[in-house]
Amino acid sequence: MQISSEYLQTLLPKEHFEVTETTLEDGRRLLLIAQKHHIAAQAISAIDTDGSYQLVYDAARKALQAILSANGFRITAAGGHYAYVKFAESGALQHQVWTEFRLMRLLRNSLEYPNNDVRTVSADELASAHEHVKIMLAEVEHLFQ
Repeated sequence: MQISSEYLQTLLPKEHFEVTETTLEDGRRLLLIAQKHHIAAQAISAIDTDGSYQLVYDAARKALQAILSANGFRITAAGGHYAYVKFAESGALQHQVWTEFRLMRLLRNSLEYPNNDVRTVSADELASAHEHVKIMLAEVEHLFQ
């Protein structure tokens, strides 16, 4: 998948991403990390649903970063996680499951930064997230073949 700076500028303000010297191999390494996160998330699902959810979200985010890295880009701190949402929803990726990334981010944030009402992930939410990320990772892996 080829992504240009011009394309990213249609999605994000220029200060939300930067050009790097990353390569296809860097993207592949990030995809491997994302896959390991998903495996680890599955392994702890029964004992730590919230931790598992955070790992499964990170797997999806790192899969997105793998694509960007393979094309020589990185999301900046100014762009934050919301920049990944914009990229996931851009239509650059084929599978409809990427539209779930926004909701995954919101739930992850409620776990990571709780307010007065403590929230935990239900078994159904976690199972759904695992299924979504399985599809997401498969699509990104296919892009690297």
